[in-house]
Amino acid sequence: NILAIYQLDPGRTTPPYDVNITVSGLADDATLNDVMHRADRDGMITFRNKWGLFEVTELNGHPADASLNQHWQALVGEDLEPILNEIVSYVPRDREKILFRLVTFITF
Repeated sequence: NILAIYQLDPGRTTPPYDVNITVSGLADDATLNDVMHRADRDGMITFRNKWGLFEVTELNGHPADASLNQHWQALVGEDLEPILNEIVSYVPRDREKILFRLVTFITF
């Protein structure tokens, strides 16, 4: 399941969540990359993966505004830890929750 918190910089991983999207019909060994491509194909997210780097630009109609340094941060696993670029090798467990939250990143 893909969960999301639309609030900017929420500082939390706990409910309430603003959306709960079920992505189904994938192989047992599907990677997070496969899950995100399916959600993109089904119109639930807008996503791109270039040279191993991924970016979700919109989730369920809610965009991240790059001009304001916003991005959708993906958190995975039991402890909901941020995942960077391992989406092509990360295989979510059956019914694992994948949380996206809108955050501001700092540029140098």
